Amino acid sequence: VLLRESPAAAARLRPGETILPVAALAVRPAGDGPPLIRTLLAAAGAPDAGTDWLAAFADLAVPPLLRLLSRGVAPAAHGQNLLVVLDAHARPRRLVYRDLADVRLSPGRLARHGFDAAPVGGRVIDDDPEVLRTMLFGHLFGTTFGTLVSALADHDRTAGTRLWRVVAAAAGRACDGLPASPENRADRAALFAPELRVKALTLMRLRGVDRDEWMPLPNPLADPPQRECTS
Repeated sequence: VLLRESPAAAARLRPGETILPVAALAVRPAGDGPPLIRTLLAAAGAPDAGTDWLAAFADLAVPPLLRLLSRGVAPAAHGQNLLVVLDAHARPRRLVYRDLADVRLSPGRLARHGFDAAPVGGRVIDDDPEVLRTMLFGHLFGTTFGTLVSALADHDRTAGTRLWRVVAAAAGRACDGLPASPENRADRAALFAPELRVKALTLMRLRGVDRDEWMPLPNPLADPPQRECTS
């Protein structure tokens, strides 16, 4: 039996705020209709504010998660683990992360930043930078932002391209806020590489495996000009 505290308690909600998994924002009502995020924005009087909303969400999510990766922690920040606190106007205000079962810890990176790895073992501990990057980038950008962009663009490819540029800009700013170490430069190069490794859930189910399967797809962040992390 697993007992979990309500995310609402951890988020310390203020009057008018609500919290929900990011994945819920892409849910459509029974009988079809627009995704929840579009309905919320329309109800708030901002039916065309998808770009502004995504920019605000990206500025909340990307910098702290890239900073964690830099220091040796790679969360599986997909839309079920990452929860967003919305104010009364559906604007993103804070984030809550839950479920540490799939987090990856790099003892080497942690030690270089003055931290000891937690006394855990198994798959949680991994110094391979490719594993760390895949865990964070594949879930955060491949799943979480992929779902949000799809919901906000709603089959409009031009809008989708514009929204991905917003995400890429936020990722570039987050990179700029990190020290110009070799590890950070390598992380940044992988983030904007031509391909992004994403979890192949359908393939995993067809094969009946209990381990993660990943596959490379064209990276929607790769179009902007390449930029280096600077201090």
